[in-house]
Amino acid sequence: MDYQHEIIHVNEKIPIKLFSFTAKNSERIIPKHWHQSLEILYCLEGELNVWLNTEFYHLQKNDLLVINSNVVHSTQSPTKNQVIVLQIPLRFMQEITQEEYLATFKIVCNTCQKATADQQKKYGAIRHILNEMLTFDARVDAVYKIKVIGLLYELNYLLIHFFRVERESNEAITTQKYLDRLSEITLFMKENYREELSLKRVAATFNFSPPYFSRFFKKYMGITYLDYLTSLRMDEAYNLLMKTDKSIIEISYACGFPNIKSFANTFKKMYHVPPYRYRKQYK
Repeated sequence: MDYQHEIIHVNEKIPIKLFSFTAKNSERIIPKHWHQSLEILYCLEGELNVWLNTEFYHLQKNDLLVINSNVVHSTQSPTKNQVIVLQIPLRFMQEITQEEYLATFKIVCNTCQKATADQQKKYGAIRHILNEMLTFDARVDAVYKIKVIGLLYELNYLLIHFFRVERESNEAITTQKYLDRLSEITLFMKENYREELSLKRVAATFNFSPPYFSRFFKKYMGITYLDYLTSLRMDEAYNLLMKTDKSIIEISYACGFPNIKSFANTFKKMYHVPPYRYRKQYK
């Protein structure tokens, strides 16, 4: 997974990516990332924590959340869950809105708050469309394509008509400029997190002073440099812990931790149990 900028691959015949995922191991954390596709999360069962920049949302059964294109986000499954994910490419959103999406407005839609009866009706219509999309056979024939495209346009009508929020004219341009810069930085971090990777080294690599770089990173990633670096290391460590038979000490050094104690303490802080016990419990 490309943490700094996730590329969404869609079916050639259907301009969306729609799938359902189930978290089997509670507490699994997906590091901060972003992608150009607009994303809708629909929690069918269980719970899902979502961070959008510095905002936090706790999704429970039947909750919806729209993540706009190019918004830095992270997710965590605090319990076993089932979540529907719909990703709509930015190019499609811009085509149907004549380039207005992001340039003049964004979508603000989440059910993690008190809603009026009228709002609940609108949320219900969106849930119905998502459920209907999932009922079709995965085989992509002409009839399937017509139906899904129709539902997709209906969904976008509801989102744009009822949940459109105007944005400043230069907001999208500024955001894209900083995301381009962050993409370079986080790619460098992803390629080198197994080494000793101090904030000072990364700041110098990209011609920042350490204090400015620290503020810049926190402001636009919504997380400190050290916490993001740790999340990269922990995500790889989690994969090695659950998918290989490597020892705990081998995993700690393979992922850039200075020693096994550092890795074990970090893992326990994040998952509440030592890594060896977590492996025994869930693997």
